[in-house]
Amino acid sequence: MEIWLKTCLLLCSYGFFKELRPSEPFLTEYLLGPQHNLTSSEVYYDVYPVWTYSYLALLILVFLLTDLLRYKPVIVFEGIGYVATWCLLLWAGGVRWMQFMEFCYGIATATEVAYYTYIYAQVASIIWNDFREAYSRALTAFGIGYLHLNWALVGELTLAAISLFDGVLLVIMGYTSEIWVGYVNYIVFRVSYQILITVASYQVAKELRADCYGLVFGINMFLALLFQSILTFIVAEWLEIEPGLQFVIYGGYFGVLALVFFFFAFYGLATLGCEGIRRAGLWERSSMEADRNEAPVGTTEAY
Repeated sequence: MEIWLKTCLLLCSYGFFKELRPSEPFLTEYLLGPQHNLTSSEVYYDVYPVWTYSYLALLILVFLLTDLLRYKPVIVFEGIGYVATWCLLLWAGGVRWMQFMEFCYGIATATEVAYYTYIYAQVASIIWNDFREAYSRALTAFGIGYLHLNWALVGELTLAAISLFDGVLLVIMGYTSEIWVGYVNYIVFRVSYQILITVASYQVAKELRADCYGLVFGINMFLALLFQSILTFIVAEWLEIEPGLQFVIYGGYFGVLALVFFFFAFYGLATLGCEGIRRAGLWERSSMEADRNEAPVGTTEAY
């Protein structure tokens, strides 16, 4: 088995099992129940915020050390963090221990940057680029289209549309009293978010050198977590807003993001003008189709 294929299989297997957490939706109920007997105020304002702050602080070390340590030790440390989190949930009790549990969870999530960037560092770019192209072709069978989107042209517009869509979902979750509506909206929100992150990560990774994936992705996550920490402090601790209204506020945040992306999208399109948009094209040809078009007429070189 080739090294790159073995790496992909191991990473996909690890990612599948670490993300398979069927008990996570019931964490709040578990902490409020007789097993831990915490109050709602303690859970939302004393326990949960620890994760955001520890995630932020630890991420600084992670993005500085990930490329230096060559990813594997950091991924192992991530696994240890997850094991410690669930051990504390099972056998520890009290607010302090649950805060320490959230700290361990912060370790696990902060070190995820190594997992997400390891495949880009270890697998040759031509391989994961071809895989992305093949995967895109498989999706076209379900009606997405025959050619790849020209992300340089429509990237901001796509980000704006999905951000607005996610914002609406969060507002609905904040106001609904039906649990199934909340679950369906949450699933759709997570799917759209992960699709967006995957596409964005690929677009960033293809422009980077192999020895700086962890640094660049880590800094990006750090800045995002810094803003999230500020927002969490204002909403959860300073204003002490109840959870339903928090969803509405976060939905408004996504709405603001959508407006920003729409502004940059329309500014870019206005700068290009109709002729520039026509030349750029909405769709990007795949490498195979480009090679076919470049072959001399009457030859079979591209085939």
